[in-house]
Amino acid sequence: MMDAESTFKEISEYIKNEKNDEASELTRDLAASTDDISIMLKCASLLKVIEDEEGCQDIIDDVLDKVEDDDPRNFDIGLSIRALGRAEDAFGLMKCYRTDDDRIPEVARTLMLIDESEEALSMMTKRGCKSIDDHILLCDILCSLGEFAKAQHEAEDIVKENGASYKPLLNLVTVLMKKGDVKNAIKVAKEHLKEDKKNAESLALQAYVMYISGKIPA
Repeated sequence: MMDAESTFKEISEYIKNEKNDEASELTRDLAASTDDISIMLKCASLLKVIEDEEGCQDIIDDVLDKVEDDDPRNFDIGLSIRALGRAEDAFGLMKCYRTDDDRIPEVARTLMLIDESEEALSMMTKRGCKSIDDHILLCDILCSLGEFAKAQHEAEDIVKENGASYKPLLNLVTVLMKKGDVKNAIKVAKEHLKEDKKNAESLALQAYVMYISGKIPA
């Protein structure tokens, strides 16, 4: 078995020096040498970063072969492979947590990613939103269902309840952009910018809207 710590250092040096082929080969070898799922997932993430998509997905397949149904790590493994583009497999690991109050939001997010937004909405509605992130997730789910008016109403309520800070406003302009209401998205960003033209969050918000609307280059 290869020593993971020293091998990851070697891989990092390869990536730093833009030797991605060497990094890919060594990363694949490391993943194949271990049964440690955490190491395998880190290898998959590194391959994703250096755009070895085939290698990344092969490792995830190997991880799924090793995972046991009653493994207490399944929820966290699900989150990891979801981030690597395997939402359906992630839900397979996370679905048993649909009644776990603390984990329902992430299960709902996964459902939304696999086009099961109706179930995601039902879960979140039944549980209720307990944080600003929950409310923002609800906006995302409503948008995925084409319920843009409801999503906008929810987003506006978030701003009212939490103040015109970056996260609530970013959510509101995101909803407006998804709705296709570019004009009002820009208006919201500009109105906030008028309040403090030197505020970094205000500038970031306007830059985001302008970028999404195609008015400035990436």
